[in-house]
Amino acid sequence: MGSLEIFLNARIGRAEEMNSTIDGYTTKVEMHSEGKALLTAIIPLKASWPDRANVMSWLLRENASSIHYVFVFDRPTPEIEEANRSVQSQFPNFQIDIVEGQFFGPGSARNAGFVFIDTKYVAFWDSDDNPNLEEVLSILVREGEESEKVYVGAFGIEKAGQQIKRIHTLNLKQLARNPGLWRCLIPSKLLVGCEFPSNLLGEDQVFLAKVLINASSIEFVNRHFYTYSYGNQGQLTSSRDLAPLEESEKLLAAILHTGITNEISRFILDLSSKQLLTLLRYGSVKQKSFSLVRLSRRVLVHGREGIASILSMLQVPIRERFNA
Repeated sequence: MGSLEIFLNARIGRAEEMNSTIDGYTTKVEMHSEGKALLTAIIPLKASWPDRANVMSWLLRENASSIHYVFVFDRPTPEIEEANRSVQSQFPNFQIDIVEGQFFGPGSARNAGFVFIDTKYVAFWDSDDNPNLEEVLSILVREGEESEKVYVGAFGIEKAGQQIKRIHTLNLKQLARNPGLWRCLIPSKLLVGCEFPSNLLGEDQVFLAKVLINASSIEFVNRHFYTYSYGNQGQLTSSRDLAPLEESEKLLAAILHTGITNEISRFILDLSSKQLLTLLRYGSVKQKSFSLVRLSRRVLVHGREGIASILSMLQVPIRERFNA
């Protein structure tokens, strides 16, 4: 049993400060008071906190105290460490945990947050976006205690503060085209033995694939769970370094080694096709060559299924193909 799995089962939640080692990374943890939250939200942040004002606005919304917030800071500065202390003092009745450490990527940072999950459901949000707390909580209030159902909500796309699109997903094919993990509500029991890979691009899609394999069911709900923002300075998904996407695609392909047997495996095949098409369109000469070889092999191995997957992902608009 891995260290994260042990921590997840232990569900630490007392108010104390401690030094801990999570998968080899030394972290400083500020643990806040235990509450009666309906959802744990894990939010990775970079060394500084450029989105601090945005995150603080979440805490001022109605029903915000019904969510357990886990902020994971990657290589924080001393000034940020001091600011973190003030956040907890400003919201004494909230369940807020702050983790500070060296993680070198959002996947490893999210893994470090697993230790604090103490609710039936968990979400993974980004600090520069805007979750719709009311819509998210309305789903969780009705949910049964033993459910292993994953909820996928609608979401908006925003540029420079202006919403330009709203997308309601109806099926797994559409989810593969817009696989934003942030608009998913995931049963925490599905996370045992299921971690994010450490690569810096596409790691959330690999994680989502692993989760859906074990889900009892998936419900697509026409509720606006989340607003995704793009074009922000320093945003990881605005980077043109696609090298980590090769590793993500290899991980997805490894999950498919048993073949295409059901709708979830077709979904994973579509995710993989989408990543290969991104490399083919935006990658270096070496990455384009990698993509062509893998796409050709896909047709040979999976036949019509492989061809259908490639053609369906070719229909994805450029912005969705790269960012979502």
